[in-house]
Amino acid sequence: MMTDDPKHTVPQAALREHPDTWDTIMLKYGILNQYAAKDILPLAQKHGVAILNMAPVRYTLTRQHEYDQLLENWRAKGEIDVDHPKLRDGLDWLITADAPTIIAAGYKFAADHPGISTVITGTSNIKQLEDNIAAFENPKLPDEHTAILKELLGNSAAPR
Repeated sequence: MMTDDPKHTVPQAALREHPDTWDTIMLKYGILNQYAAKDILPLAQKHGVAILNMAPVRYTLTRQHEYDQLLENWRAKGEIDVDHPKLRDGLDWLITADAPTIIAAGYKFAADHPGISTVITGTSNIKQLEDNIAAFENPKLPDEHTAILKELLGNSAAPR
């Protein structure tokens, strides 16, 4: 389960030990969990293994209370500079004409890594499906936004 292994140690070991066994691996890579970019995504690319990116946009990204709680956890661990204004004040700075919501920005970020083959989205109604499809019509955040997210959250491994 993702909450037990946010750094993807199990699929990394499986891919290192038995690279020819895998056609695809499903994991989470997103704004608040970029850890996959360190090891598993390059390893999968090296071995030609497709990555299904599951749940890149979840509660923590879309619910302020969950986001604030995550920042407090990171503060306690000293893993992330949570007092940086781009994090402390929320992620609304990611909203643009091409990413009109944090959810859209999250999907764009999740799809932009070259090691990601497919982004799995969740929907509970037609409007959400249409919004998700629209997010992928131009599946890229502004380069400046992506660079800031990678600089500030490149070590992130949030379980949700």
